[in-house]
Amino acid sequence: MTDLCEDNILIKYLPKFNSIETASQALTYLPPISNINKNTSISNCSQNILTLRQLHLPSKIGVNLLFKIDAVLLNSYIQRNPNKTKVWSSIFGQNYMQHTLPIPPVLVISVTGHAGVGKSAAIRHALSTYKQIISHSQFPNIIGAHTQVTWISVDVPSSGKSEDLARSLMQAWHDAYEKYEPGHSKRFEDVLSGRRKDGIRLLDDWLQVAKSHFLGILHLDEVQNFFKLMTLAQRRKINTDDSFELSIAEDKCLKWILNLINSGEIPLIFSGTQDGINAFNKRFSTSQRISGIGGFEITPFKSSNDPEYRQILLPLLLKYQYLPDKIQLTDELADLLIELTGGIRRILISLWMATQLEALLNGERKLTIQHFKKVFNKDFGELRPAINALKSNRPRELRKFDDMMKNFNY
Repeated sequence: MTDLCEDNILIKYLPKFNSIETASQALTYLPPISNINKNTSISNCSQNILTLRQLHLPSKIGVNLLFKIDAVLLNSYIQRNPNKTKVWSSIFGQNYMQHTLPIPPVLVISVTGHAGVGKSAAIRHALSTYKQIISHSQFPNIIGAHTQVTWISVDVPSSGKSEDLARSLMQAWHDAYEKYEPGHSKRFEDVLSGRRKDGIRLLDDWLQVAKSHFLGILHLDEVQNFFKLMTLAQRRKINTDDSFELSIAEDKCLKWILNLINSGEIPLIFSGTQDGINAFNKRFSTSQRISGIGGFEITPFKSSNDPEYRQILLPLLLKYQYLPDKIQLTDELADLLIELTGGIRRILISLWMATQLEALLNGERKLTIQHFKKVFNKDFGELRPAINALKSNRPRELRKFDDMMKNFNY
């Protein structure tokens, strides 16, 4: 591997994860724990409580995901070494493979799980360990400076249409360059200003730019949006636990994705619901490519004895208390939080924040079991049927709900 990497400028400035510990450290973000005393204002306490929205503790799956992304990214850049003339020929649409082995389809990583379990957060935290835009003062086969884009992450638009996807990709490209060099991003300006064009043409225009800047990996989140869901009423009429067929929102958009996979150049990460991933695999036979590098399913905490919950997350949450007296970790507290939230990380952290805010505003000195029950029933009660469906893990029950956690992003 060293020989393959040493003359490749695309790999030169990428981070190296030499152990599980270094990878876990790179993925972890713990908001500062502020000292609170009797003179601290309610406003300051509230702001400290809300910093928990940024908390990220990588799970074992999250660390494994980072290593898989790293392997796929390096493999892609080894194949696209810009020192090789044939790589530039491919970028500009010339067929340089006439007398060499054919390029295999790109590797695709899939990440599935119910809303709120942390799949998008796990992917984006893994991607953020890489500098998104790398500036090179000199670049092989180019006169002058050049920029390399290591990753782009977008949500598949709810319409599932090619034009909307292209605009999302172009906007993400624009935003990445705005962070790198504010005020100088002119690429795709005419499209983003509102002029409509053919969606596939826009996607091809974006792809040409992405290839020329050696995009390392593309993350498409909410892939179920490529398909049309039945209405809620239709889904509730299905009296079986079997999955149901999803229809394609726009056939040419998915064909463009398939061509991207077959091109053998830019690897992809797909994330979304299990139905969305399954529909994608059935329609376009991508399951074998996904299984070649490994897919991931992120699940809720199954019980209060889950080591990642009981030994890591919950003890850490107890450090983020901003009332005068502190609640202690007990079996009753651990069991209650799992019962109320179904082990969904997003709801669990949201409930922890909301309960503290409620108690703080009511002048309480300490969180109690009753506080959590009261706040859940008042502010989260509408989620109870969906959480019960998640606990049942029965498709017949799960399909009755859309993205019930959409109001609790963190």
